[in-house]
Amino acid sequence: MTVINLVLMDNLNRETRKQLVTEEATVADVQTLVTAFLPLWAAVSGLGIQSAEVKFDLTVTPQTPVNPSNIDEGATFNVTTGDGYKTGYKIPGILEAHRLPGGAIDLTDADIIAYFTDFDTGNSRVNANNPTTIDVVNAGVLDK
Repeated sequence: MTVINLVLMDNLNRETRKQLVTEEATVADVQTLVTAFLPLWAAVSGLGIQSAEVKFDLTVTPQTPVNPSNIDEGATFNVTTGDGYKTGYKIPGILEAHRLPGGAIDLTDADIIAYFTDFDTGNSRVNANNPTTIDVVNAGVLDK
């Protein structure tokens, strides 16, 4: 099952959403369905379709949470992105092993380095509106 979220707009520039559900499983098939749906929608509604978004479920092997772990205890990292902006990046449930006395996070830890390296040289990106890399991790602190 694939859920298609349509973003609709009226002539006052107000947006709302409508969901379509299909059994189509590939991006190409979903695109074909949406393209065929556009004139059908226009024939029954005055709202214009502005965009269509699709979420596909992926297969993962569930991970067992570490004991103890706490969703309320996280860390915020001050990072510089590939486009030069400084921003915050949060990791919820940061492991005890990465914490330093006083609430700082160990930026020299191999796991922390590997995690953020993926945002620089790997495929992970930040900023959904303008995907970019994380070039520098400036600091990391435990959230209060």
